[in-house]
Amino acid sequence: MLSAEMEDYLKAVYRLQREEGGDGEGARVATSRIADTLDVTPPTATSMMEKLERDGLVDREKYKGVRLTEEGETVALEVIRHHRLLETYLAEKLGYDWASVHEEADRLEHHISEEFERRVSIRSTTRPRTRSASTTWATRWLSGASVTETPRSWHTSTNGASPPIRRSKSSRSHLSGW
Repeated sequence: MLSAEMEDYLKAVYRLQREEGGDGEGARVATSRIADTLDVTPPTATSMMEKLERDGLVDREKYKGVRLTEEGETVALEVIRHHRLLETYLAEKLGYDWASVHEEADRLEHHISEEFERRVSIRSTTRPRTRSASTTWATRWLSGASVTETPRSWHTSTNGASPPIRRSKSSRSHLSGW
């Protein structure tokens, strides 16, 4: 089992790879950039990259940087998915302010079970109106840009009323009690 710290490093490498190489394929990330991103010293980041390499999660080439292996990318994307689900759940279901959900999701993303993840994703009743709004927000989040605007605004029409959410009959049974 990976530690929360290891997962944070994988998430940081994933984001930095995407910045370096667009789609992330083949892009190597310098250990110094990882250290700056996570606010640690370069030797600390190097030490963690060595551990992640031993675990088969990164491909490391001394003095050239690291890149995620397929397994490392899978772990990074899982952590990012947990984070996004938690942000939505905290804001939409527990009433957290969108400006404060990021920090709370950072603390929780490493500790949820697959069952919890499944239930939250099934019961998520709000979706962005357009794919482009979602993609824009996710791209900004991945790049580390400020995403303090309220995604709830994606769900409101010009008169302030929320549009109806369309679901198939089969999905409605999962939403009872929410």
